[in-house]
Amino acid sequence: MPGETAGREGETDVNQSGGRRLLRGARVWDGTGRPPIFRGAVLIEDGRIRGIGPVADFEGLTDVAIDDFPGATILPGLVDAHTHLVGFGDGRPGDALPDVTPELLLLQAARNVRAHLHSGVTTLRDLGTPGRISFQLREAARQGICESPRLILCGRPITITGGHLWYFGQEADGVEGVRQAVRQVVKEGADVIKIIATGGSTRTSYPYRAAYTPAEMQAAVDEAHRFGKPTAAHCVSIEGMTNALDAGVETIIHGVFKEPDGTDRFDEKVAGRIASAGAWVDYTVAQGAIRLRTLEAKAASNPDIPLSAAETDEMEVLVAYRAVREDHYRRLRSLGARFVCGSDSSWMWYPMGHFAEEIIESGVWGLPALDALRGGTSYSAQVLGVASETGSLVPGLRADILVVGGDPLHDLTALRNVQAVYANGSRVTGAGTGPAIDHADDESPHR
Repeated sequence: MPGETAGREGETDVNQSGGRRLLRGARVWDGTGRPPIFRGAVLIEDGRIRGIGPVADFEGLTDVAIDDFPGATILPGLVDAHTHLVGFGDGRPGDALPDVTPELLLLQAARNVRAHLHSGVTTLRDLGTPGRISFQLREAARQGICESPRLILCGRPITITGGHLWYFGQEADGVEGVRQAVRQVVKEGADVIKIIATGGSTRTSYPYRAAYTPAEMQAAVDEAHRFGKPTAAHCVSIEGMTNALDAGVETIIHGVFKEPDGTDRFDEKVAGRIASAGAWVDYTVAQGAIRLRTLEAKAASNPDIPLSAAETDEMEVLVAYRAVREDHYRRLRSLGARFVCGSDSSWMWYPMGHFAEEIIESGVWGLPALDALRGGTSYSAQVLGVASETGSLVPGLRADILVVGGDPLHDLTALRNVQAVYANGSRVTGAGTGPAIDHADDESPHR
């Protein structure tokens, strides 16, 4: 199956532990939408889930190790539908990444996947790295050289000459050029094809204009589907989303409603098409929120030293844009659009290791806690094509498990309180001890 970095059939699984282990907690939430099991337990054997139910159901078991988590919730390991493994999360733009050697980017990618794993992410989808770095990282994880979540990879995104993310190395123009580019990344091991449908933050791109023609977009999707690969399209304009929907793209990334001149305009017809087509929307809600909170915390920490003029202007832009995006998000939801949680870390100011913020921020924007949690577990696993292996606590699936203090079904911020992570049934050493982002005065309705 795609992305099996933690072991393939017939091969030694470097992360998998034998024997039986019983995890017991104040509650178990299985990720399927069913109510939590209070005083629940999960039985693990040979890296897979063998049973789930009330603690009383497992009384009398012999030859089993027990991990007790009083007051904690046991839930599926998180599944992040959108990452960029080679970024630094320190504000540097993507255009600066070509200045970093491939060797250093590979090391940074290894650090990033470790941070994600330790924060509770047991599966992730990377949607753009340069060269063959992501494939090399997956092979390193398979060989046990580094620890990593399960990796679902696109390799290099398909983009027009000079388009957004062109520096990752897969520029392609014309119907035949696009088909060849898809074939190339499939040859290298891509699990999903990412198509850059509009411009973006790349300096040489035109952010709010469609990048590919409808014919080119259709060719990319058709070629991907011919190989059984799903597609995801970067869309920061109405025209780009229209082309993506016409072509049959499965995941709309960002879902920004803008005209070519940058004017914000919610297009109810396009929004309705997103909902009726059943396309998933990765709205990337936390990217701006994390930067805004950082600036707010800086201003509050020392009132005698004001923010710079540039920082003040940036805050004003972030606040205004957040209001527009949140309004569009709620209107999309009201039309029945389906949302999946993808962080877009480590892009710009969003460091990896904090995927929970995407789920938490979804709650701030009105998504019910149950839907937000499923957006970062079972729904995301479905989008990534790995729901038969992970994303929920169901007997027979991989024992990818997160344990957090508190109850995230009532307070999504409990996801920050990581107590333990299990990948393929093996407890991740050191998980739960990573750094935290300062989040004073959060607005989450699920606190």
